[in-house]
Amino acid sequence: MSKMALNFFENYKFTVKFNFDDKDLTGVLCLNQSGIPSLEIHTDNYFLQFQERRVIREPITCYEIGSNKVFTLHQSELQRGAVIICGFVTTGASIPIDVDLIEVHLTGISTWFERLRSSEITETEFRRCTSVEKFSVNFNFKNNDYTIENHRYVSSTAMTSTEHHLKIQDCFIVKKTNGTFTLNEAESIALEIRSLFSLLLGYSLSIKKLYLIPSKKRGDYQSLIFPSVTYEDKPFDYYQKTLCHVDNLFNWNLWESIIQSYFKVKSFRTIWNRLIIPLSRSKSGTWEYAILSVVVTLEMYCEQESKGKGHKLNRDKYNKLKSQLNKTLETFVDENVLSSEDLSVLEGFEIALSNLKNTSHPTLKHKYDFLMSKTSNEIKEVISFSDDDFNILKRLRNSVAHGLNYNTVISGEITKEVQLKDRLLTLLMYFVFHELGFSDTQIAKSLSYTHNPFILNAGGNERARDKLAGTARFITLQEDVDLNDFGAFDYIVVDYELNNRQFTLNKPLSYETKHQWHGSGVSDVRDFVEDKLPKDSNAELEYVNKLYISSGRNEKLYYGVILLTHR
Repeated sequence: MSKMALNFFENYKFTVKFNFDDKDLTGVLCLNQSGIPSLEIHTDNYFLQFQERRVIREPITCYEIGSNKVFTLHQSELQRGAVIICGFVTTGASIPIDVDLIEVHLTGISTWFERLRSSEITETEFRRCTSVEKFSVNFNFKNNDYTIENHRYVSSTAMTSTEHHLKIQDCFIVKKTNGTFTLNEAESIALEIRSLFSLLLGYSLSIKKLYLIPSKKRGDYQSLIFPSVTYEDKPFDYYQKTLCHVDNLFNWNLWESIIQSYFKVKSFRTIWNRLIIPLSRSKSGTWEYAILSVVVTLEMYCEQESKGKGHKLNRDKYNKLKSQLNKTLETFVDENVLSSEDLSVLEGFEIALSNLKNTSHPTLKHKYDFLMSKTSNEIKEVISFSDDDFNILKRLRNSVAHGLNYNTVISGEITKEVQLKDRLLTLLMYFVFHELGFSDTQIAKSLSYTHNPFILNAGGNERARDKLAGTARFITLQEDVDLNDFGAFDYIVVDYELNNRQFTLNKPLSYETKHQWHGSGVSDVRDFVEDKLPKDSNAELEYVNKLYISSGRNEKLYYGVILLTHR
């Protein structure tokens, strides 16, 4: 994109000339990060100064004085003080027509797609692969048909004769297949894409640039900007910190399920979009309210999932019970001498009776229990959000809602509450990924591979996660040994007899790897062990990254285990 692009993270001020009410005027066009675009008119006209909220139906074209830059304001409104605000600003003087493509640039997406790649330098050339896997998915949203695909731009800029900068930009192109985009529609789709990938990556992403493109004449594209919240320009440093790695989405063939589910399932717009702010690293506020926002999201999802699922009394029985309770209250009032204060208390009882719910899920706890009853035991064990955790956050929620003081679990610290918030957020992200079409195993793998800060802080059950994800192996030794003789990183050696499928700890070799390998001059522990084997050995050597070993009633996790299989 060689034309001027409006960046959602930049602040712009242009002194412009324009025509308004058949008068040639000048003013200052202000485009501020996360702000509403405004045009401050240079005028002492009383009518313009004091008129309030006048809707301007026609676009206003502004020409920067002293340059060839042109901007068009759309959906504008004249406000008191001779200021025009608008919903959209496009570059160029023409009104966007025949726009059937939009190109959405989000923060963090290029880092996510690029991952880690090495470069090769020889005596004659510098070589680096810049290709990227592609996806293309059709989806329907609000009765319109679209196709979304990823696209990559690669450019090289010569800073000097000896210094070149390579720039890689990944973006998403959305094509409307049954018509053209309106400005509001382009905004809506761009924001939905931002929300989808924020949830998928586990960070609050922002729109950085947005283009309107007519496919029949791509050179006539226009840059578009509108009021939109921006978070971090660089939401994460490395792709490993994202909640889901892009290569897994290709390997698991999930793109179609993710995109079609997101635009089809209503909860992504009514519930899950509330998680975008809690995923931000910069938009912080009062810690109680930061936690409350996550708890409220849980409450909304519990309400959605349990609605109409609880048991109800027969209507006649329910009405009869309610009538009897009301009569009991009336009889009590008639038969007792009560003060006005007493009566005010009983009025509260009367209100409570009128709000009785004919359901077995009357409270958040009942709804939460119903939700968790549908969740697999393996996932519940992986995330380890316990009833005690729930009760702590519910107590905080009740305190904040009723303006009461809340006493933290650890006096003077919020460490525990923040950890529980992250653990609850992990549970909610499980429900998000589940609705996007991920299996429990795929979710467990994503939790295992990520270095996302809130996942790491949440804790959880590593063993259960490894078991479900298949990211570790589990064996039981044939004989009882003292597992404390070796540390987790001692590169122990285990023998496996294939005939009888028995595992035994090879103590002699394990002691050698523990005490002699580091000073042996052999860089690879596998080579060290292989050199120690008899020359006629038929053992197959395997390096196991993560192995849980059980002996008797004890179990211990070891890293970098050498497994010798004997046939």
